Amino acid sequence: MLRIFSRFRKALMEQNKVRTYTLYAVGEVALVMIGILLALQVNNWNEERLDRIKEQEILHDLKVEFEANLVDLQRTLNEHRIVYAELKELQQISLSGNFDNPALDSLTFGFIRWFTFTDRPGASSNLINSGNLNLISNKELRDLITQWPGIAADVKDDEVFMVDYIREILMPLLAELYPLSNVEQVNDRWIRSFEGYRLDLYETVKPLEQVNWNRLLDNNTFQSHLALRKLLQTHSMIEGEKAERACLEILRLINEELGLLL
Repeated sequence: MLRIFSRFRKALMEQNKVRTYTLYAVGEVALVMIGILLALQVNNWNEERLDRIKEQEILHDLKVEFEANLVDLQRTLNEHRIVYAELKELQQISLSGNFDNPALDSLTFGFIRWFTFTDRPGASSNLINSGNLNLISNKELRDLITQWPGIAADVKDDEVFMVDYIREILMPLLAELYPLSNVEQVNDRWIRSFEGYRLDLYETVKPLEQVNWNRLLDNNTFQSHLALRKLLQTHSMIEGEKAERACLEILRLINEELGLLL
């Protein structure tokens, strides 16, 4: 084809047909430019197609990650709510003076129970750290994925503070006012609820001891920490619910992008 153009151009020049040759040259340049533009367009289209394939793979990985995050968030949120209810009931019994309540041992165990959220930051962390976040075409989803590490950190910061508070302050306090060996009985019932529990995993030996509930529930220091622990539970629930909403919205947007129905 190029040889034909070259011969035709040479023939025109020999015949001194300048105007015709000029038009031909312009046309030849235009054809070359159109060819280049078409090649670029095909290349851009191919890159876009590959990016969308890559995006689908990333979205599937993110879906797995945030489904796991949601399950663990809802698990810990449920436990936080249970502990909050136990602490509130313990306060109410303290005010009523009805210390014959058979649930007191179980409720007291709630005073030193804690739960922590463990996120699965694999796909989202890789996406952010690799600089490939722009492969996600949905801006709202990109923004939420960018915000997620901070949201998860807020949840875990509150829980880490709670764990330290329980271990360093509440447990020593409770050990002075309450026979912690009674926790064996309550803990045995609690761990039976775990999947994979074996009968030989834990054996309760010491029987329940008589508790001086007046000494415990009338203690001002205990009541102060009971109120503070309940307040901290509220903070954990607020941060957990915020993370749950973010997680649900991320999953909704992912499912939309994948073309799935909720």
